[in-house]
Amino acid sequence: MFAEPACDSDGDNRRINIEAVASACIKIYCESELEIIEDAYSTDCIVKTDCQSDSIDKLVTCNKTQVTLKDVIDLPKDVSQVFRVCAKPNIADTYIEGNKVCVGGIMEVDVLYMADDGECPINSYTHKHKFTQYIECDGINESMLCDVFVTVDSVSYNISGPSQIEFRIVATIDTKIISKYDINYISDITVEEQPPCDNNNCLIKIYFVGKGDTLWNIAKRYRTTADKIITDNNLSGEIVPGMKLIIA
Repeated sequence: MFAEPACDSDGDNRRINIEAVASACIKIYCESELEIIEDAYSTDCIVKTDCQSDSIDKLVTCNKTQVTLKDVIDLPKDVSQVFRVCAKPNIADTYIEGNKVCVGGIMEVDVLYMADDGECPINSYTHKHKFTQYIECDGINESMLCDVFVTVDSVSYNISGPSQIEFRIVATIDTKIISKYDINYISDITVEEQPPCDNNNCLIKIYFVGKGDTLWNIAKRYRTTADKIITDNNLSGEIVPGMKLIIA
């Protein structure tokens, strides 16, 4: 930041020109519902699938918590008047411990004041207030990621002594918990021209449901559809091991 005095309309040095460069860290989130194809087959021909694995971010929970920070600042000179008190948060560390998110950092409190000093009456002072806050979030664990942003809602103060200022800061901690979710999906499907060879040439088959069987897997094995199995067997609920199914 660069600052220099400047003349006003009357020609007096009553203005200050300030040139500053600011940087911003921007994170953009987009929520979307993904339709992932994990398996595929055809009742009329042979299909070959190419599978791929990937990892995506899943938003577990969001939390906004308001906190209050208080402290006393010892200024280097006696205070006659306070012009301004402002605060800027700096997050130093965030981590998950149990079902809580720990947020630690420094709140920089800048004070612009008039001192009882004839040589240099206008003074500024920066006080660094360390803080640690624990934010409760249900359904989280240490393997997840946390994204935390702190905003200052209000700053109030009072002069508590000749060279002391007591401040009160109300801030909001915005927490997002993200987990990595591994998925397997079909990236490409190749259809073969030749129809499949039907080794099971009987018209009606009897199948006994085993452990871990699903209607999809059974239908895929016999090149039929889950809806047809449901219709042929008058199914109204889930299939269970030992159940007898007619495959036609």
